[in-house]
Amino acid sequence: MLREIVLEVGAEGGSLKIVRERNADADWHFWTERNEAALYDALLEEDRRDIGEYSGRTGPFRSLDEALRSIDKYSWIRLHPVEVHSEFLDAVLCEVRTRGDATEEARWREALGLPRTVTAEPIPRPSVRKARRVPVLIPGFRTAEQLFPLQHVSLDKPPYDEGWLQDLIYRNPELVPAGEFDAIFEEITPIAREFPLGSGALDNLYFTPTGYPVLVEVKLWKNDEARRKVVAQILEYAKDFAGLNYKTLSDKIRKVRKDKSWGANPLFEIVNNGNPDSADETEFVDRVARNLREGRFLLLIVGDGVREEMETLAGYLMHHSLRYAFGIVQIRLFTMPDGSVLALPDVMAKTQTIERHVTVVTAHGMDVTVVEDKEVETSISLDGFFRRMGRTSPQNVSWLKGFTESLTGLSIELRVGQNEDSLMLKAALESGDTPTLMYFSPPYVDFWGVLSGKLKKSPEGRGIVRAFLDRVAALAPGASVKVFPKSMDIRVNGGRVSIGALHGREAELREAIGDLIQSANNLQEGS
Repeated sequence: MLREIVLEVGAEGGSLKIVRERNADADWHFWTERNEAALYDALLEEDRRDIGEYSGRTGPFRSLDEALRSIDKYSWIRLHPVEVHSEFLDAVLCEVRTRGDATEEARWREALGLPRTVTAEPIPRPSVRKARRVPVLIPGFRTAEQLFPLQHVSLDKPPYDEGWLQDLIYRNPELVPAGEFDAIFEEITPIAREFPLGSGALDNLYFTPTGYPVLVEVKLWKNDEARRKVVAQILEYAKDFAGLNYKTLSDKIRKVRKDKSWGANPLFEIVNNGNPDSADETEFVDRVARNLREGRFLLLIVGDGVREEMETLAGYLMHHSLRYAFGIVQIRLFTMPDGSVLALPDVMAKTQTIERHVTVVTAHGMDVTVVEDKEVETSISLDGFFRRMGRTSPQNVSWLKGFTESLTGLSIELRVGQNEDSLMLKAALESGDTPTLMYFSPPYVDFWGVLSGKLKKSPEGRGIVRAFLDRVAALAPGASVKVFPKSMDIRVNGGRVSIGALHGREAELREAIGDLIQSANNLQEGS
């Protein structure tokens, strides 16, 4: 049997270990081992009754994440780190920072003899758009002289009011453009109206099929004071919501949604109603619980008349919301010629989560903090992808973060898969196409998505794709381009390319990507 220590922490007179073991040709399994002579004092009274003997072994666990959760009751991040397996170093440090803060991570790095480079708290940066658009009706695509500007309808006159707007977006969740804030919120399901919380009733609650909450407060306001009040209100709701556990959440949903008799898991039933490809229930529950614990959800204020002095409100959001994705949506109504009403949603402001990289160095026995000038935009879904990647492919997390950061300045979009288990690196071409240049599914990367759209329709476009793939294949030992009837990809000895094969080749990759984008845009101009 092969046995390795993944993590060991200790206090005077006791220790906790996570080990992984496997027999020949078997999968790894994780176990926790404890010697609690000293750790006993760190436990709550109810936990002391549960542990029995001062030492023992628990498991097996399917993942490091499960093993870590099993020792959370000991506040293991506060103990002294003795040893961390190099393969899991990034993942463990990520969990230390998630459960603690940047200071706690710095303490661990110092104890383990690592460079004390930490990532400071995410800073939401406001993005504000003030443009007012008036839709026009073009009957039969006639001449401009026959256009009909639509008449704006005020939401503060009967029969329209806050309750009407709240009901409208509850019954029609497609009017809530949550996906514009983060792709992970692209598909949302209405869960409840007037959801009860400690500080009041939240107007509308939604969830995604993958367990991400969206909290919406509807407000028709006319002055800055009313705006500040609703911002403070939804932040209070967010704090209350994050304090729920899954059982309490389920009980509240059951009380609010009395329209039918629910089973043991009403939230899962609502979100996956009639969905043949529904998520695994256990995974869904675990993800919701984690998102509640970590505040990984979207807060939206939806209203009408959000027009003037948006910078003031966005600055208020930046100052007060450091934990959640946050945004403002305006919904305006317009009367159609036949008397029907058009509802037009518009994202007016959103926070962008920026990571500031802070390096702590020691000079003459004193710590000196140096803040680097570069700041990297991130998102809930991207953080989730890297967190998940760290559990199975921790050695690639730092490399991929550095590589994507190096692409700043290129027309690149990062799109995370719905289950946060994949990352698509897409090129935003002038033609409007967004081919997937690299598809990361740790520990592998694929290139089958490059040949698509207009690049696929001409010999010149296919030549651009082939040239790009040839250059990338030359960077990975043993790799070559494989041509299929309708696509191309890169293979290594018939198999997929490992992400690790591209370590150290970031500059060449960036150059190849830049040249492909330029060539594709030139092809568009010449067509």
